[in-house]
Amino acid sequence: EKLAAVAVPSTIKDLGAKAFLSCDILSDVTLPEGLKEIKEGTFNKCPKLAAINIPSTVESIGTEAFLECSALTSVELPVSLKKMGISVFAKSGIATITVAPENEFFSVKDGVLYSMKYITDEGEVLDKPYHLVYAAPMTGKSEVVVEDGCLGVNGGAFWGSKVSKVTVPESLIAFDDFAFCQSSLSDINLTDNVLFIGEQAFAATMLTKVVVPSQVTFINDGAFAGCTQLQKVTLPASVTMIYNHAFHNCTNIREFYCLGETAPEIDDVWETYDSPFFGISTSTPLYVPLGSSDSYKTNGWNEYFKIEEIDITAIGSMQNAESRMLNYYNLNGQRVSADHKGLVIKNGKVMIKK
Repeated sequence: EKLAAVAVPSTIKDLGAKAFLSCDILSDVTLPEGLKEIKEGTFNKCPKLAAINIPSTVESIGTEAFLECSALTSVELPVSLKKMGISVFAKSGIATITVAPENEFFSVKDGVLYSMKYITDEGEVLDKPYHLVYAAPMTGKSEVVVEDGCLGVNGGAFWGSKVSKVTVPESLIAFDDFAFCQSSLSDINLTDNVLFIGEQAFAATMLTKVVVPSQVTFINDGAFAGCTQLQKVTLPASVTMIYNHAFHNCTNIREFYCLGETAPEIDDVWETYDSPFFGISTSTPLYVPLGSSDSYKTNGWNEYFKIEEIDITAIGSMQNAESRMLNYYNLNGQRVSADHKGLVIKNGKVMIKK
């Protein structure tokens, strides 16, 4: 509890996982050249650690290595780095991430850290299947446009971030566990190419409405838990299972739509608190397709909602149209955000955004 400074000697080649976990006043750290790995949780919950010099020999940084290092505002990753875990800089104060230009495995574009290749435990190098968002700035940035070709957002990449608007490309297919958990996210385009949303991926965000993409087959544990601003939810016919805590404590939901004629299964719960819909008023309307209310009652949805049958086809089409976003491009052909300043092209017409 009183450790404020540490200089790790050059004789040390291996630091144990969580070696400096919860060192509350640790602010001065020197790591030696020759160190190959910063392991899982090494500096987790070191809120006074304001700077870290990562040696040029480090090849791997483990999961949650700098989680909740709230004073840490910048980090420079060396050319030697080949592997990173998830949530490495989550809930920190990181505003700036840089990577040595010669690094073949990671790159930074518009402030966001991407993986370009992946090295397996057997030493095999894989590239395109592992083009993922690994870390976003936690502070100092309100909007991110994920680059085309990116396939997913890695676990905890935006966890605790102040970014409020994210635009993802058509190439993106997955959001890993905790991807945006406890972030300021209020606006994101969930394209119909998305296949997977992980546990607590959007938990405790500022989203006000969610249209789950049409290829997602289950809503994971806590996927949207604690979204207290969430008012409207639409589930596609593809969803077959709702896991515990999925919409836990989403207390402001006013409308819930299920587009499938067959009701998704609701996970068994031992305690009411573990329900996917805990905290949602049982008077909240659940809108289901005509003739399908019996299926929803059989699967227990009437315990959580007031079921109402409606012509769901028109509503589904309307909401899908709402969720699609216009694409904007600059004169170099690069996609930019809708409010991008300067000369942009919208639907084939040149516009100027001031």
